[in-house]
Amino acid sequence: MLRGDTTLLEQVFREAPEEASILVLSSEDFENALADERLAERISGQFASLGVEDVHYAVVTRKPDDYFFSIFAEMSKHKVVLDLLSVFDEVMRTGKLTVPMDPEAYKGVPGGWQFIFDYSRYIEQFRTIVKKPVHVFPFEDSPDFPGSDILKLVGGDAGQAIDVSMPEPADLEKYRNTRLTKKDIIRKYTRTLVSNLDYTDEQIRTIRKEVARKVNNEELEADIRKALLARFP
Repeated sequence: MLRGDTTLLEQVFREAPEEASILVLSSEDFENALADERLAERISGQFASLGVEDVHYAVVTRKPDDYFFSIFAEMSKHKVVLDLLSVFDEVMRTGKLTVPMDPEAYKGVPGGWQFIFDYSRYIEQFRTIVKKPVHVFPFEDSPDFPGSDILKLVGGDAGQAIDVSMPEPADLEKYRNTRLTKKDIIRKYTRTLVSNLDYTDEQIRTIRKEVARKVNNEELEADIRKALLARFP
């Protein structure tokens, strides 16, 4: 959908059971539509072109400090190197973080990933464009699991079973979104930094120490968390 292709959406409509009255679409990549007005217009236009009028959008928000360090850790899994202070500066200035991605390596969103911190600004921008209800659910406030309150939009609750009719892959553990330790983050960032260059063992140790110096700096982390919470209450 973000690339302008409605083929999959049309297929879902065709194959949905006759008794189905609600279709739920969910993807982390949809966050880009909050930041990019063109994507918001594209998604809204796709629903209109298919004759779908009763559309509700749901946004799950996160505390800015937790989200910031979660992104910093997560990107180390994707061979992306983020400088902690540069990322902090961008977020404070623009209310979002843009992580460019190689379109050949990543087929998801045009231009890469967008991560929103200034929710009041970008959700209002999105609401103005789509002209449909936009429901906001704080990640931390969901009583059962993150985003479980979204089920209220479809008349359900967290205690109801949802049959997605999809077998679990044999290598499921590979895809679980597990929390990385600081040691993991240091190792992954260091590996990415030295992967394409001919460094000596001594140089690699120096790079690892520099990465560790920022990742393990508890005073710096505390200052960043305090500033983010003040900037995006």
